[in-house]
Amino acid sequence: MIGTGPASSPPLSRRGLLQGAGAGALAATFGAQAQEARPRRGGILRIAAADQSSTDTFDPVLARSGSDYLRAKAAFNALTWVNSRAEAVPDLAESFESDPQAMRWVFRLRKGVRFHDGSPVRTADVVYSIMRHKTGPSLGSAIVANVASVAADGPDSVVFTLTSPDVSFPLAMSELHMSIVKEGTTEFSRPIGTGPFRIETFQPGVRTIGTRNPEYWVPDRPYVDGFELIPLSDMQSRVNALLAGDVHLAVNLRGVGIDQVRQSTAAKLLTTPTAGFASVHMRVDMKPSDNLDLRLALAHLMDRRRFVEVVLRGQAVLGNDVPILSTSPLYNTDLPQRALDPDRAKFHLGRAGIGSAPVEVYVTDAANGGIDIGQLLQREAARAGLNLSLKRVPADGYWVNVSGMHPFTNNQVTPRPSDDMNIALFWKSNGAFNKCRFTAPGFDALADEARATHDQGKRRELYFRMQKLIHDTTPQVIPAMQSYVDGISNRVMGIEPVPVGYLGGFNGIQNAWLGA
Repeated sequence: MIGTGPASSPPLSRRGLLQGAGAGALAATFGAQAQEARPRRGGILRIAAADQSSTDTFDPVLARSGSDYLRAKAAFNALTWVNSRAEAVPDLAESFESDPQAMRWVFRLRKGVRFHDGSPVRTADVVYSIMRHKTGPSLGSAIVANVASVAADGPDSVVFTLTSPDVSFPLAMSELHMSIVKEGTTEFSRPIGTGPFRIETFQPGVRTIGTRNPEYWVPDRPYVDGFELIPLSDMQSRVNALLAGDVHLAVNLRGVGIDQVRQSTAAKLLTTPTAGFASVHMRVDMKPSDNLDLRLALAHLMDRRRFVEVVLRGQAVLGNDVPILSTSPLYNTDLPQRALDPDRAKFHLGRAGIGSAPVEVYVTDAANGGIDIGQLLQREAARAGLNLSLKRVPADGYWVNVSGMHPFTNNQVTPRPSDDMNIALFWKSNGAFNKCRFTAPGFDALADEARATHDQGKRRELYFRMQKLIHDTTPQVIPAMQSYVDGISNRVMGIEPVPVGYLGGFNGIQNAWLGA
């Protein structure tokens, strides 16, 4: 059996199988500092959010933005959650276990948990919540694509039968879209969940107010009396509000905002290393991006160190055009680290035969540093004789109307709870978000075998081989693996980095408390 005990207890993990990407790189010192003081009760936690809009939702299956995630984490729970070591930990499930093949997973529900309206959580609620992804519109449908069936087994157990083995399946059940709602719920303007806060006010694009759930089943949580989520889409406005003491938390800092908080005596940075990245997407099935030499030329025209040190203010690690964080035990250390190399770029341009033909790259602020990536490439391309132009596109509608629709476009990949999930969604030939149309002989079989393999040594070997195929093919230029960077008032304690989202994996407000 894997993972028993209360949600606040240390997880039990078999052979580290449920460990996600980059956990070893977390800023442990921040967490240690945050735990020095005894938690205090009281106060209203004010959060400056980056991306609230009129399309805000509390419906977990439709959650799209980081603000949607923060709101939903305040109101709901899933069967599992992810801790700071990127391990799956029991949440609404008190335990989970699988058969030896990792094809059949049984989750046993925690007893005594109630929704905000006082009704008990039942197995029927879990079945309904998961099946919503199978029967209607859902942004989480790809996560349960491997689920053949889900059914109640008595009053306390839910059985998942998969179409193929998945040793990291409990991590998938931690994903925000997998939040558990009451059976039959279709209306979410006043959400009824099991989470740490009851929602009192929800005005899409304006504000969200929650109050402490006095019946919350996790001992002593939350510490604050409530929270308010305030939309400040302009990054400088978020920083100003934080430094002025108008808010306690400011999410998603960039550029000069990072410098201002770093130099402040009123706030600090919360840096969360992740396997997320911004990149240049290159469609391998369209001209001219189907030209491998052209793709390799761009890979060697990228000034990665400048991007990390100047654009991202050091809040990242060098990328090597593969989707695995270099601090992960699964990272292929045999791959040569790519760097700015004009001579090699010119060699590949000569082989590509592009000549003076224009190469257009679509860039956008919707990707963190996306425009900067384009500008760095353009500068070096001019020196190498490549006619590269940038087409700047507004963030609004970019991911639906532009990303992956042209030979070269900006991309942004947010980290999922496990490397297996990232590979399945973004890199397998049938992946829901494989906008590059990447394929390589044997890659899908390697991914399926890795997802079914318990032995970490064997998994590492399989991941090495997958990364070699990606590196050789280069469907994306990935200059850096980016950290989440948030600003936190010195009064706020209790939030530690979790590598699946900002503010403690979107879960920090239930753990935060306000110092004097």
